[in-house]
Amino acid sequence: MVNFMNQHMEILTGIIVGIGSSFTASIGFLWLYISKKRPKILISPHISRTTFSGKQYFQFKFVNKTRSPIYDIKVNLSSATPTGSINNRGIMYKYLEIKHPNLNYVPKEDSKDDYNLHARRLWSSDDFDEILEDENVELQLEIIARHDVSGLTSILSKNFTKNSIKNGEFPSGNELLIK
Repeated sequence: MVNFMNQHMEILTGIIVGIGSSFTASIGFLWLYISKKRPKILISPHISRTTFSGKQYFQFKFVNKTRSPIYDIKVNLSSATPTGSINNRGIMYKYLEIKHPNLNYVPKEDSKDDYNLHARRLWSSDDFDEILEDENVELQLEIIARHDVSGLTSILSKNFTKNSIKNGEFPSGNELLIK
């Protein structure tokens, strides 16, 4: 009788261990798979200063490097100014204008896309040269995007100083440097 009970306990233990390890492997795979399904966006380290129709504009560029489209893209631009004394420090943010800060859809990179729609340029007519006269002030660009498959959101932020501004235009495609 004891031998019969030991056999059933071994079988029951084997079943429980099998179910537990299968569950753990499934959760691990799902976590690994979903963690890779976040928007991957590259932001240029430079701001382009360009003139169009006699008016000066400043451009930012970002590229969707995700293997699928991204949705619900929101772009915020602000100037960040340190404030306060040594013991009471903070940063004062002032939102700046950016043209078309909300994009519904940015496709993935596609070799058949002659217009490189996965690479986007955003522009502003605010005078960044004047805003960045104070060496302590930085511009902060924030991009929020949602992944097509997983629905996971990424928030990317990049700070720019006066040295980030370059004359010229961004080339089409994945290139993030100004020509």
